[in-house]
Formats: sequence, C-alpha cells, structure tokens
Amino acid sequence: MRVGITEWQQRVSPLFDVSQHLLIGETEGYGKPLNIVESLSLGYLNPTERSLTLKEAGIEVVICGAISREYEAALLDGDIELNAFVAGNIADIILAWEKGLIFKADRFAMPGCRCQRRRRRHRHFNEENNYL
Repeated sequence: MRVGITEWQQRVSPLFDVSQHLLIGETEGYGKPLNIVESLSLGYLNPTERSLTLKEAGIEVVICGAISREYEAALLDGDIELNAFVAGNIADIILAWEKGLIFKADRFAMPGCRCQRRRRRHRHFNEENNYL
C-alpha cells in the first residue's frame, strides 16, 4: 500500500489544498513499517487534478492537515482513504503509523481540533444510500 503524507518543513503541511510536496511511503498496512520511497511535487492543481495525480502515483491513503470539502470529496471519489486534521513532525507521524497509534492520541490532532478524521468513501452513506 502506498501512503502519501503532505509535507512542509519536515512537518505535516497545515492545508492539503495548497500543499506543494507529498512524501510517498510504502507499507503492508496500518501498524506496519512505513518506508518513504519517493516524493511528489504537487503544484497548484484543482481538486480533480490533484486526486488524479495521487491516484496515478498509486496513493491509497493520504495523511494531511486541514482540507476543504471540495478536495476531500475529490479524494474520496477517487477511492483514496483520507486521514485529515493531522499535525506533527513527519518522523513522529511515521512512527505513530508503525505503532498503530496515529488515530488513538489527540497528540497528532491539529491545534484547536480534536476532530481528527479518517474517511473512506463507502462509509459516508446513510441507510438510504445518500451521501452525507
């Protein structure tokens, strides 16, 4: 599995929408070693273009800071799992991923936001199959 982490100055970038740099790691899954194998320059892309660029790079999971609804929807529509409102040093985030702790501690939630979100497209439907 390939995981993308938005990066700015060795930290998770604060806003996905304008993040220019993505670290790409490979792992066998959550709680398993995550090895950074390459990076990707994102440039200024609209939501659809950014989602397609990540999909073409084989990204299945994105870890990022804040994200607008438009970019969130584009990633989810592209079947990319989203782990948003994450903050912290990249090395700490990778270690937390490997230990299976990234979603269990408010330590990695953005300041003022204890709402760290893990989103997958198939979990966003209510009983009537309406997108929430």
